[in-house]
Amino acid sequence: MHFRPPFFVAGSHRLIWALSLAGSLAVGSVDVNAAEDLRHHVPADASWAVVVKVADYLDSRTGGGLTDRYWDERAERWRESMRRDFGMDPLREVDAVILHGPDGDPANGVAVVLGAFKPEGVEQRLRGKDDYRQVEERGQVVHVWNSGAAAYPAEGIAVLGRGKEPVIKAVDVIQGRRSSIGAEALGGMDPRRMGEFLTGFSHEGSLLQRFPPKAAILRHARNVRFSSGEDAEVLWGRFTLEIPEEDVSRQVETIIMGWIGYARLAEEARDPFSLAFRHASVERTNDVVEIRFEVPLDDLPF
Repeated sequence: MHFRPPFFVAGSHRLIWALSLAGSLAVGSVDVNAAEDLRHHVPADASWAVVVKVADYLDSRTGGGLTDRYWDERAERWRESMRRDFGMDPLREVDAVILHGPDGDPANGVAVVLGAFKPEGVEQRLRGKDDYRQVEERGQVVHVWNSGAAAYPAEGIAVLGRGKEPVIKAVDVIQGRRSSIGAEALGGMDPRRMGEFLTGFSHEGSLLQRFPPKAAILRHARNVRFSSGEDAEVLWGRFTLEIPEEDVSRQVETIIMGWIGYARLAEEARDPFSLAFRHASVERTNDVVEIRFEVPLDDLPF
């Protein structure tokens, strides 16, 4: 018997691959653990953001194991395309990845990449793309083609997106023309906290609206915050749902308790989802449901 919560569909394997891919980025020259506050790259009006602190992830037992398990030929092809098109080697020159957007539409989101790469030669690399052109906004050169856009607002910083406008708005935040989020946007979870390699939020259900029908009840959440990391003994995680209707929050608590119970019955399953739910607890306070898990590192299958 294998445990799969309702939101674990075939595409979830691709999600795990994407997260492990992002976490596989090796540490370059930017010291993410120092004064750099990754929140400064997220606009104040972002409806969602995900911060991947890859230095701690790569050094963790979890990150190393997932990278070994999911890095494959497809990942290697992606690495080659990033090196060819954007002048960065994800395995050697990238330190952190910050994803954010104004709504649930992926076309409006961007990726801010921090690392040791340099933009020299990018124009020549991208000229082969369909409808390539350069535009200049407020002194910033933006490379635009039919399916994407890229800008390099400072040494060691790249902004990548599907369109020109989201990229330009992200550059404005980085260069101080638009305000960035404060600590409270992450619910007090500090991306620089030791051992934490993933943190983020979603306001007004912007990300939860993309859950499949079987997990539709989670779409009632107004605000979501999450955080995960690893200390010397456990892989830990925290997932908080703010649900305006108390009766719905009570239903969500009951459903999650059922998932946890089912996972504990599937003792032979040792995939990350099963282990997280097996070692999870859920607590509800009025309209807030909080899920926490602590998986002993010795229980990990790698």
